[in-house]
Amino acid sequence: MRKLLFIAAVFFILSSSKCKKDDEALKGNISLNIATTYNNSPLIINKIYDYNGKKVRFTKLSFFVSNINAVNLSSLSGESLYKDIAFFDFTSLDDSVKATKGSDITYSQFVDKYLSINMNVGVNQGLNTKKPKDYPSSNPLSDAGNYWEDWNSYIFLKLEGLMDKDGDGKFESGITLHTGGNEVYQPLSFKKSFNVSEGQTTTINFSLDLNKLLTGIDLTTINATHQTGDLPTMKKLMGNFPTALTLK
Repeated sequence: MRKLLFIAAVFFILSSSKCKKDDEALKGNISLNIATTYNNSPLIINKIYDYNGKKVRFTKLSFFVSNINAVNLSSLSGESLYKDIAFFDFTSLDDSVKATKGSDITYSQFVDKYLSINMNVGVNQGLNTKKPKDYPSSNPLSDAGNYWEDWNSYIFLKLEGLMDKDGDGKFESGITLHTGGNEVYQPLSFKKSFNVSEGQTTTINFSLDLNKLLTGIDLTTINATHQTGDLPTMKKLMGNFPTALTLK
């Protein structure tokens, strides 16, 4: 009897090990890349650009993305989740090579054929009820610099810069467009057929057009969004994402 139990235990361990190896063998990678543009050229941080006859330098651009997932061919009614939260930061892209390359995140995913990608710009409501101290340092939500106590919310998006309004060569006017709060959480959906192959990386390229993102927002008159009354501008900025962010 003991011998039979020993054989059964060994068989179970070997079977479990094989299943684990089979699962690992059925995975590949997905890399989501976002490159930003301004005036039809790569957006270079701190480069001087023309903005409606004024000179402007964008010094920071970053945003959170929640619940990145895709519908796969194996179960059309279900979604295959990549990640609860991700953080795209373009602030260090200060030359043409970096700007052209853009910012990316890579995930491990099961081998399959996928039909679409869904994501949301911002921090989903469940995660947004917590604070940076609630997350480990490895989580992008642990950065207190991306949380605003007055909103009881993470800062979903930061677009910052400086403008020379009077043409004297001095960039004296600051731009601080920040968004946050559950009301400005922005869902996005992209139809895209792609395959995840074993041991391979599939790259999905997006382009974010800053001109389109700023549609309807005049930076010469609206240069900050941190007060309750700024909610319409925040909604406008986040609402521009569906047209500003496109698949290449």
